[in-house]
Amino acid sequence: MLVVKKIVSPKKEGVVKFDFVYTFAPKTRAKGRERVNTFNRIVQPNRAAFEYQAIGAKVYKGMISLASDFPSSATFPDGDTAVLSAHAKASPEKPLEIAYFITFNDNFGSSDYKAADAAAQKFVAENGFGKIFAATKTRGRSTGAARTSTYPTRR
Repeated sequence: MLVVKKIVSPKKEGVVKFDFVYTFAPKTRAKGRERVNTFNRIVQPNRAAFEYQAIGAKVYKGMISLASDFPSSATFPDGDTAVLSAHAKASPEKPLEIAYFITFNDNFGSSDYKAADAAAQKFVAENGFGKIFAATKTRGRSTGAARTSTYPTRR
C-alpha cells in the first residue's frame, strides 16, 4: 500500500480543484505483443481501480486500486491512467486535506486477488490515514522494519 496525504493551502479563499493521477505504464514488449496490459476499469465514488495481466512464466493477474478519504470522482482519461478529482472550498486558514491510498494485489502466490483487494479497501475504510500513519510512526518505516500495521497480507 502506498499512502499520500496532500494539503492544498491557497493564498486566498476559493474553490480548489485537485487531481490525483496514477499511470500504469509498463509498456514492455515480447516478440511484438504487450507483456502487461490493463482491463476492467472500475469507477466508484472516491475510488478508481483496474485489473492487469502480466505474461511471465505464467499469466499473472492483479488489481490496483486508488481510493480517497475525500469526496472524489473517478475517471480513466486513457486505458492506463486513473484520476481521482476533488474540489472544495479552501482558504489559508482551512486548507484542503486529502489522503490517497493505492493498493496493489495480485495472484502471485495467491489465487484470489479480488478478495485481497476487497480486504485492502475495507482496511483503508476502517483505519483511514490517521491510524495507518500512526502505526507507521510507532512500528518503523517501510524499510524492512517490523510490519507497520495489520494490513491484510498473504502468508
